[in-house]
Amino acid sequence: MSNLRQDWYRLIAVGNRSGGIGYFTCIGIFLLGLNLYAPAPPTILQRVLASATAVLAFGVIWLWVYRADNEAEIGFLPIMTVVYFLEYPFTIFTQKFYQMNFGYGEYLLSNEAVDKALALSLIGLPMIVLGFYWPGRKAIAEKLPRFQMKWRDRDVVEFMAVGFAIMSLATFLIAFRIKLSDATQAYLSLPGEFFFLSLATLFILQLQGQLSFASKVLMWGVLIPLRVVLGMSQGTLALGMVVVMALAITYATIRRRVPWIVFIIGFGGFVVLQPVKGDFRKTVFLKGTINKDEPQSEKLAAFMNSAEVGWSVVQSFDLKDVVSIATARLSDILIFATVVERTPQDTPYWYGASFYRLLFFPIPRILYPEKPNYLEGNVLGHQYAMIGDDDYVTSINLAQLIELYGNFGPPGVIFGCLVFGIIYRTIHDCFVHPSCGLGSLVTGIYFFTHLIDIENSTASIFGGLLLESIVVLIFFFSIRLAEEFCAGARLRLRSAGSQEKVLATSARYR
Repeated sequence: MSNLRQDWYRLIAVGNRSGGIGYFTCIGIFLLGLNLYAPAPPTILQRVLASATAVLAFGVIWLWVYRADNEAEIGFLPIMTVVYFLEYPFTIFTQKFYQMNFGYGEYLLSNEAVDKALALSLIGLPMIVLGFYWPGRKAIAEKLPRFQMKWRDRDVVEFMAVGFAIMSLATFLIAFRIKLSDATQAYLSLPGEFFFLSLATLFILQLQGQLSFASKVLMWGVLIPLRVVLGMSQGTLALGMVVVMALAITYATIRRRVPWIVFIIGFGGFVVLQPVKGDFRKTVFLKGTINKDEPQSEKLAAFMNSAEVGWSVVQSFDLKDVVSIATARLSDILIFATVVERTPQDTPYWYGASFYRLLFFPIPRILYPEKPNYLEGNVLGHQYAMIGDDDYVTSINLAQLIELYGNFGPPGVIFGCLVFGIIYRTIHDCFVHPSCGLGSLVTGIYFFTHLIDIENSTASIFGGLLLESIVVLIFFFSIRLAEEFCAGARLRLRSAGSQEKVLATSARYR
């Protein structure tokens, strides 16, 4: 029997005061390279605003990594900051033109709209950080429910996590083969969420040197690559990227470092696959959604072929063209500029309309058959003529920062980002405290793996937390029951062994 007696709170309450000069020297060189590379080219003001947002983002990361106040935190904030940088200031330096497609035609954005979007994104990040570290957070934390989700038997935890991961992979595949309504499909997909809880659990054990060699080989040689490839082969790269995000948050939590190499390798893979994603989807999609009649083997073959074609494109096309095409998928700043330019002049403010779905999102459709089927991304595409009038399949991701502006303008960005930061901190403090236990830490990492998706709407991300909580409860109590069963079995074996010794001793003296 192997006990889990690690003080998990103290484990992640680490800091380091060194590393500032070298870190910011690297950031300075990186930003200088981006400014020299920028093909658009951005104006002086756009360069200043984008660079300032980048410096702020990397400054937040440095403060999180090297702070020495012994405050334990999940590695959500630094990874979210990297995502924020990629979605907003970064593409100002990678795009050849600042334009959007309207009615399948090119529309060149005005400098004023891009400037305003950059200025608002510069404001949004510090407001999130301020909300995360607002002065009253510690007093509020004392009044919050403090979940103590502790496991005791490392062997049982490892065995159950591996079992859940395998079961989750099987369910993940089945979900893409069965034809059901979207509502039913969502519930069928829930068991697939066990994979992320299992992944966080196994990776934490590995980082602490408590994972067996066999489980390491299974996790890195089979489970992770299989889940990534199976996800991406459905035609949606995000199904593979979410695994990377889960690993990055877990690593940052335990090591208090950002895994930069993961982002570099991931970005390289993204550049290869993104230019050919459209052609790849034609082979695995049917009427704008995943083709469930196509065998998985054919999808995998199409994915591998697309990777090969993508590499050929990278080698044969101009580098700036390839980078521009690939990073166009990340350019939320241009969608933001579009919304800024046309709201409220052409399209009125939404006044909370996109948040309406939060009221009923967690309610099962079986209990509420008339639940509205409201796709914010499709509505956004129609509102701003980004898609055709008869297109009810395509969705333009409604990033939360854009959603705040579309509803309430600049005040919505300022106060909304502050509220998001406070919500993040509130969720965080429920699961990270001195008596939290490994189960609480895994749960927090799991929730923040979903919350880091700031590129999608508030209702779709925050509204899913209730259903995800059900997955957490099943996972946690299954392991607890397995621990109790094994403990009882060991006790019975010891008891039987003791009785045998007594009988043997009695027989000896007869």
